[in-house]
Amino acid sequence: MTLALQARRIEVWVEKDDMADALDRIVAPLRIPIYVAKGYGSATVKNDAAQRYGDGSGFVLLYCGDFDPSGLDIERELKQTLADTGVYPTMERVTLTYEHTRLLPPTTAVDLKESDTRTKRFKEMYPGSKGYELNIVGTRRIEEYLLTAIYKYMDVEAYNAAIELENIVEAEATKRLQNIMSGFVEG
Repeated sequence: MTLALQARRIEVWVEKDDMADALDRIVAPLRIPIYVAKGYGSATVKNDAAQRYGDGSGFVLLYCGDFDPSGLDIERELKQTLADTGVYPTMERVTLTYEHTRLLPPTTAVDLKESDTRTKRFKEMYPGSKGYELNIVGTRRIEEYLLTAIYKYMDVEAYNAAIELENIVEAEATKRLQNIMSGFVEG
């Protein structure tokens, strides 16, 4: 119900399975779904997304991935795959961004694979940069980045009104069910 009251539907996409649970704990209370790109996501996952999005207007995809040649290219490929089907949602990289990596200690960086064909372009775009994996940032900082991005797009008043309505409906349904069940016990 809360999603129906939002002008924009927000989804969080993450590069790898191993971060999905941590991100879900952050966004589940806000009724925001998590989707895993699983590297270069399957055609089924992307086709399902394209069907959900229509032309993409009204949808916001928040992407969380590694800051490395593959992590950046997975995001690019997701955008391209959706565009190829005529879907153009708003898409934002939440973390890791180049700016985020500048706050990380160099000792947490991972070496870039020179054999990866995307490494050359990465080095051209980000001279002197190393790769960083999303999980190095820590859940608290990811939560901060993610919630900041979510609140740019979410109508918090509509969300709170929907939660209040859900609570009223749930309380009424519980009350009615208890009345019905007490009739069976007494009868």
